[in-house]
Amino acid sequence: MSAVTVSCSGATAGGSGGSGTCGSSFPLSTSLQPIAGGVEGDGTNMYTTTLTFTLAESWRYMANPSCSLNLTYSVNAQ
Repeated sequence: MSAVTVSCSGATAGGSGGSGTCGSSFPLSTSLQPIAGGVEGDGTNMYTTTLTFTLAESWRYMANPSCSLNLTYSVNAQ
């Protein structure tokens, strides 16, 4: 799991006054990590975050198309 790095390449918040920012990249772990944040816009809007998952030193790992990775995420909206 720690061989996979997560990075955010875009975060947006719709509506007037909305904004989004990406946090720093980090290796996957079982600890909570902030990925993106921002300010809520006016009204009912879409929020989008684009994430990239990179396998570090992928030449060291054999390809396995049946390999899967389950992610759990939460949204903290206040």
